[in-house]
Amino acid sequence: MHIKFDFQSLLIISCGTGEHVVRAARERANVVALDISPKAVKNAQEMMQLHGLQADYLVADAGNTGLPNQAFDIVWGNAVLHHLEHKKCSSEIARILTFGGIAIITIPGDWRRNNTRTFNHLNYNGHYRDYGLDVFQILRNSFSDVKKCNLFNFNGEKHGINPFETAFICIK
Repeated sequence: MHIKFDFQSLLIISCGTGEHVVRAARERANVVALDISPKAVKNAQEMMQLHGLQADYLVADAGNTGLPNQAFDIVWGNAVLHHLEHKKCSSEIARILTFGGIAIITIPGDWRRNNTRTFNHLNYNGHYRDYGLDVFQILRNSFSDVKKCNLFNFNGEKHGINPFETAFICIK
């Protein structure tokens, strides 16, 4: 599967250091970088300035962005859903996606295990949960189609990441 970013409206949830914002802008996406942390948004702004690239920025909660309905063609959430109220966040992502829009969501999990493990504390790397295969149903509650994509062996090439690194491609 190849997703073209060319001139697509793209929201990056949890922009962090700005690394993914730079990557998307280089692919000619019209990027909005969102994070609940003003420091993370500032980091992304500085990274984009360093590379001479443009984006818009928003300090907001990913589960309640305040953005208009159907505002984005693509939403990208890299290793973020397990830190948030996932049902609220996936519902918000679906709300702001255009019809037929794509959400690319990477989350850690054990894809050999059926059930998600939930933690009542943040002593487990700040994660509220470690997903199992039941994440498909969680995502299908908000999206019409959900596909699992192995990022280690993507497009016939092996990449230097964890062999279980997975992205979920969610279609509205």
